Amino acid sequence: MNYTLELQKVMTEGHYLIALRDNFEDLLSKSVLTIIERKIEGEEIDVSIKNKIFGVVVECVQNICSSEQQNASKKDSVLLIRRIDNGYLVEVGTLIHGDRKVKLDGMIHDFMSMDEAAMRERKNAILSSREDLTLEQRDFLALSDIRLRSEGNMKYRMEEHEGNHFLVLEITIYNN
Repeated sequence: MNYTLELQKVMTEGHYLIALRDNFEDLLSKSVLTIIERKIEGEEIDVSIKNKIFGVVVECVQNICSSEQQNASKKDSVLLIRRIDNGYLVEVGTLIHGDRKVKLDGMIHDFMSMDEAAMRERKNAILSSREDLTLEQRDFLALSDIRLRSEGNMKYRMEEHEGNHFLVLEITIYNN
């Protein structure tokens, strides 16, 4: 446990409010959201910024980091929230399979090139469908909500290690 003090220093110096590693499934996601809500309640920021942070975290935990395998023992996602100059940075990462990586790479590339009007139009088209949503449609809706709440301040990258793919989103929410 020699790393505990080092981790505390990193979190203090980096202004981290929270750092979680888990799979964020059903019951746990409710606990995570309760913890996040309490943490940001204590921050001296405008309620609209708190709502944006919480909304982004909800989309990340319930949609982006939903386990593909539904295995409660896997801890394949991380969520970090930290205070930065003029705002907050929400960082989320999740392990994904190769086929979802390919689909997400293409979708996010197209998504990031869309202007807000095109994104809203596609979002409305998906929502107006009376059919069950596909995983890709759910991903698009989650990403569009994150992008709108962050006013477009969203970056992504895919990291690969030993054949595993890890999606990382960095969402910045600036104070007004």
